[in-house]
Amino acid sequence: MTDNKMNVRFDDFPRPVALTDCSEVLDGLKTVFQGWNIRSDARSDAPAPIIKLSKPDDRYLWLSDHIKPPERWRKNRPTTVVSVVADFHYKFYDWYGLRFPQHLCLHCAAVEICGGLVIFPNVKKVGKSTLTTRLAMAGKRVFCDDVLAYCPERKQGLALGILPRVRLPLPDVLPEQYKAYIDDHIVLGSQHYGYVQPQDGAFADYGQTLPIHAVVILERDTETETVEINPINKAKAMSAILHQNFVVENSPVEIFEQVLEMLEPCRLLTMRYRDLDDAANVLIENIEKGTD
Repeated sequence: MTDNKMNVRFDDFPRPVALTDCSEVLDGLKTVFQGWNIRSDARSDAPAPIIKLSKPDDRYLWLSDHIKPPERWRKNRPTTVVSVVADFHYKFYDWYGLRFPQHLCLHCAAVEICGGLVIFPNVKKVGKSTLTTRLAMAGKRVFCDDVLAYCPERKQGLALGILPRVRLPLPDVLPEQYKAYIDDHIVLGSQHYGYVQPQDGAFADYGQTLPIHAVVILERDTETETVEINPINKAKAMSAILHQNFVVENSPVEIFEQVLEMLEPCRLLTMRYRDLDDAANVLIENIEKGTD
């Protein structure tokens, strides 16, 4: 295999990703995907690549029979490494679902507090990634800000080791200390978004697992003066989780039963907030008191 062509392997995935004339993508993948032991595989008998990435001109090209590139690649192929890595990041979840169809893949953020995971199901424009990285700033270990794998047989959430990503530029209303933290911890980014590397001990590599202890549905409210945390019923939490699972190999009945079992030991909450620092501090205090 020539210097400008390589097969890149991820642990637990037998098929590689082929890179041609774009070795810089490998560095980007190693930065964002942590705990995967990503490496070049020079074996002549390696399995056929699942995806082929190349740079035949000033733009990148993605070829695959199994995992298609984002739709925008048809008309506007990306020119930067960060764009390729970000698009691969989102399509990686499809690959993971193909490789581990027995797992649920939940569209949520997840942070360890008091030895268990607090998860935030995806709701648009509620500051999920911002709150997640603010909790990392407080020393809480981030499992994800986008997708958490869940292993029904182990009854635990599993980190996929993909760094959290924040939109840029950060809003002016955010605390200055938080904005400085983000500036100091972006390891790959553009003018539109940046991947954040939390400090040592505040990020879970791929394969690390913990039980889920709480589900918190976030509500951003610019009018509220205080942080409000209230219990919700299981039906509302079930609906939030079921709508955010995008691996559907199992039957709907089986998925329903798995989510029901997952929620059984959990605290089920909503949190309405305006101020980021207040939200992080009140949430940590609430969860810590609830585990006494």
